[in-house]
Amino acid sequence: MCRVHSWPRIGVVLGLLLVLSACTATSDQEESWQGVRRQPGASSAWQGQQSSVTERAEVVARTAGEWSSLWQKTGVAAPAALGSGEMGLALFLGTRGTTGYNVFLEEPRMSSGKRELQALFYETVPGPDREVKETPVSPFAVRIVERFDGPVKFVRASSAED
Repeated sequence: MCRVHSWPRIGVVLGLLLVLSACTATSDQEESWQGVRRQPGASSAWQGQQSSVTERAEVVARTAGEWSSLWQKTGVAAPAALGSGEMGLALFLGTRGTTGYNVFLEEPRMSSGKRELQALFYETVPGPDREVKETPVSPFAVRIVERFDGPVKFVRASSAED
């Protein structure tokens, strides 16, 4: 009589469970990583509430060095590298006196004359009924986009109360 042991099958099942739990952990890390979170609906855009930038700043990063320098301003390492044919855009709002401020970078658009890339953004500010903390913040948004070697202009798409 042949006796079949179930140990190999248990090992396979445990291995699959381990792989699935690792995938879940990676997904959670991508959503919020070192205080920086992925911008909703964008796979290569991030937002955060704290940076070393005290005044409004617009940054275009076309090289690995510029990309690294951009992320140094946020206090965390870049969550992704710039690929070939890509560049990074960042908007730092500067210091705000309370919580409740956010900035979002939309997908950029080419100007009508195709001479400049327009980096569309919108900022949310706390509404009068919103509870805020008296904690200074320095919101920022970063996005990887297709490389464009011409000028980039940051354009306010809208503002909104939260």
